[in-house]
Amino acid sequence: MLRDSGFVGRSQNLNFMVCLGDIFQERSSNIRAPQNGGALQLSSLLRTMDSLKQLYNLAMDAHHNLRTETHIDTEPRFNERLVLSLKDCSSCLVVDDELNILPLSRHAKAVKSLKDEDEEEGDSERPKTANEKELEELKATTAEAVPLGPIVATSRTLDQAKAVMSFVDAISEKSLNRTMALTAARGRGKSAALGLAISAAVAYGYSNIFVTAPSPENLSTVFEFILKGFDALGMKEHQEYELVQAENPELNKALVRVNIFKDHRQTVQYISPSDWQHLAQAELLVVDEAAAIPLPIVKKLLGPYLVLLASTVNGYEGTGRALSLKLIEDLKAGKGVGSAKKGPSSDRTLRELSLEEPIRYAPGDPVESWLGRLLCLDSAQVPKLQMSSLPLPAECSLFWVNRDALFSYHEASEKFLFKMMSLFVSSHYKNSPNDLLLMADAPAHHLLVLLPPIDAASNSAELPEVLVAIQICMEGALSQDSVKASLKRGLRPSGDLIPWTLTQHFLHDGFGQLSGARIVRIATHPALQRKGYASEAVKQMIAWFEQKTRGVASFGEEGSRSKKSKASDASAGKLHEEELAPREVPPLLEATAEVPPPYDLDYVGTSFGLTYELFEFWRRSGFRPVYLRQQPHSATGEHSCILLRTMAPLEGEPRAEPVIDHFVADFRLRFLRLLQGPFSKQPTRLALSVVDPPPADIAREDADGESPIESQQPLTAASLLQFLSRDDIHRLEQYGKNLVEYALVLDIVPTLATLFLSRRMPAVRLSTLQCAILVAVGCQHRSFDEVAQDFNAPASQLLALFNKAMHKLSNHCRSLLERQVEEEGEAEGLSQRPMQSGEVVAGGSFVQDSLKSDQEIAGQKVNKKLQEKRKDLLASLTHERFAVAPSTEDFAEALGGSTPASGIVSVKKKRQAEEAVNAGGRKAGKKPRKFRKRCRRSRGGDHEVKSEEVASTELAEAKHQLKLRGRAEGKQKAVCFLADTVTSTLHN
Repeated sequence: MLRDSGFVGRSQNLNFMVCLGDIFQERSSNIRAPQNGGALQLSSLLRTMDSLKQLYNLAMDAHHNLRTETHIDTEPRFNERLVLSLKDCSSCLVVDDELNILPLSRHAKAVKSLKDEDEEEGDSERPKTANEKELEELKATTAEAVPLGPIVATSRTLDQAKAVMSFVDAISEKSLNRTMALTAARGRGKSAALGLAISAAVAYGYSNIFVTAPSPENLSTVFEFILKGFDALGMKEHQEYELVQAENPELNKALVRVNIFKDHRQTVQYISPSDWQHLAQAELLVVDEAAAIPLPIVKKLLGPYLVLLASTVNGYEGTGRALSLKLIEDLKAGKGVGSAKKGPSSDRTLRELSLEEPIRYAPGDPVESWLGRLLCLDSAQVPKLQMSSLPLPAECSLFWVNRDALFSYHEASEKFLFKMMSLFVSSHYKNSPNDLLLMADAPAHHLLVLLPPIDAASNSAELPEVLVAIQICMEGALSQDSVKASLKRGLRPSGDLIPWTLTQHFLHDGFGQLSGARIVRIATHPALQRKGYASEAVKQMIAWFEQKTRGVASFGEEGSRSKKSKASDASAGKLHEEELAPREVPPLLEATAEVPPPYDLDYVGTSFGLTYELFEFWRRSGFRPVYLRQQPHSATGEHSCILLRTMAPLEGEPRAEPVIDHFVADFRLRFLRLLQGPFSKQPTRLALSVVDPPPADIAREDADGESPIESQQPLTAASLLQFLSRDDIHRLEQYGKNLVEYALVLDIVPTLATLFLSRRMPAVRLSTLQCAILVAVGCQHRSFDEVAQDFNAPASQLLALFNKAMHKLSNHCRSLLERQVEEEGEAEGLSQRPMQSGEVVAGGSFVQDSLKSDQEIAGQKVNKKLQEKRKDLLASLTHERFAVAPSTEDFAEALGGSTPASGIVSVKKKRQAEEAVNAGGRKAGKKPRKFRKRCRRSRGGDHEVKSEEVASTELAEAKHQLKLRGRAEGKQKAVCFLADTVTSTLHN
């Protein structure tokens, strides 16, 4: 009889012929049942009870973990459904303390004896079924084959015997690239088949056999049947093998190793799934309860050796259909499996096996079927959608599920519950029957579903198809005193996952006072995944929480009315006369568009094991990361993360927005620092998605200002020099110009990557691939060869992109330093930058005239000056080139001692003398004709010898006048340029 709560928990892995349970107060929903058609008797010790309905409101120890600081009152809906379901279990007896059968077990009155006349005369055997006869024939056929015969003779069912034969066949072939996958429901003998297969592998000479499972305690059945196989083969303990138990007291001395020394040294060794890298010398690997091991780790376990997998497709051992949906599909496709090990593991062959015939239960056992219905263990197979066409996601509507109606044990409610649970089981979440208790009785939890359009005019009684199911939990609104007390003592109460985690992580005692909702689970129908239905459900849920109107009714009032109705029902009726039946309940579904939300929320959050697909889904819905656990989860191997989204308040500014913005900025900086430590092995694309660098195609208008979503200030020259020296910046510039090698700047790449990815350089824009290279090389400290292998791109191309990124970063650093110099010049009054429009210098005033009039006045002044300069220049150049030297005798003779009134003098020259001079000139130097004429005009007979000297003087004078004219024209151009400059300055 089960009464102790600790033993009830341990009984989950035990089988009984008869199970007597007084476990209403100390029970867990995750229990096994009697084996081989045993009876289940629930003795509730009803001496002080007048009605079985009093069990509905019975508080249990399990409810202690369901309460939170702000949600104390539980609704034991699971008890009501459990009691009502007992009337449908033909092998269950509900009796009082005097062993009187209560009306709930009315079917017991129709029990008839199975004895007949033949049995009265003597003992006779039960007729054998067809499977049992075939099993006997199979055992007889293989009896002479060793070691197959003795191993098969240990099997209990035909399915198990065939599975063992398939395992032995693969073992005998010694194929190193084969995987055998065995799946079945509870109690079919999977672990026993694995144990028998291992004993056969020892007989075939396998030396290194490894067995793995989530915990050594899960392998108790495997090692038990290994020893039974040894007994069937005639092996004796201490003579041919020895057993090694775990030294850890928490493992309860579980078997972890078997040493065989019959012919040669052989070992059967337990290995933790996380130690997959130590399987280099393995010949056979056996994985039990593979669905409870993280899928990436299961893939890493596969290598160049024979692998036997077994998993439960429902119940507490497994994680739903994740194994069959993901791992087995990948094995069939031959992708991403055994990637950690090269060689034969890249081309693996798969064979699937399944067990249908039960061993723990008798065929068609009513207790098994009752447990399957009660705990929804048969929901592994998702029903197909009964719709002619799929609606658009925007056409679907979100509904709130009334849990009082859902767990009322009505026929329609049971069908709807089965549909919801089938979605959760088929998703990536780890499911157990205890989750059903959480959904039913936890006061802070609520259920939402996305349904296709419903025709209100139709009178169809069919239930709508569930497209998306969501489970949410209300958290927060903690008192400041409790938060400070918990932080001071380092305690963490149960419940309120997000508030307590972030309060301790950021040491922020104000966040716990905010109200929030955590999305516990969200599951989409397998036929509708990646089609936008889940995103639409999240969108409508957030819009529901952000409604600006509030109704009169609230969920708390509905719960109180439900509790009052239960209490009134419990007071009526007598224990030995009452007939239990489902009570009247409110509508099962209510549209969120017609029902006010239950709370005013400051944020909505979610927590899950970090994967790239899940993170991208939540990021597209507007959620931002604020927490990532450094230690991976022991059961899943994934890092738990928390994402938040701020909600718009009814009035005023959002209270949570500044706090969450600060958390996001702080988390990004801490995550970048930890990328070289606990998160160094994270995929680069996942790390890049978490960092969320600024997009390259959006130019920031406030590049010089503070980022609107984080508290990190942009870099300045002063802050830059705290991270990098001027020599570092010089080296960076040289590398950006391809003047030095990459190794010369390798030491400053982590600092630059952290500064850029933490959004302290908002003016710099890099492409997505360049940001990924910065994350991999600068933060995760990977080589370019590793990055090239991850990105499937040549290392030379990645180096070129990296060089361009460094060039942009170096230019930004140089611009910061130049800006600092300009600011220092402005402080000393040396700035040449124009004043901003509308700014008045001290002691000045605004300009009264217009810009056009100022330009005209300035132009007139400049033109007047130019005209005066032109006149002076022309006056200085008049007749200068035609002047006659005053020292010549011809000129004096022509004047005759007086100056003529006309100012013109005619000088006579001797033709013969000129011809002689010209002839002499042609002979001497052959001067130009023009030069000879000048000589004739300017020189007389006595001075003809000096004609060449005079000509040189006149030529120099002419050059001087041309130079003066060029200077005048240059001055004119300079004046015009000055006028334009003055005009533009006034305009500015």
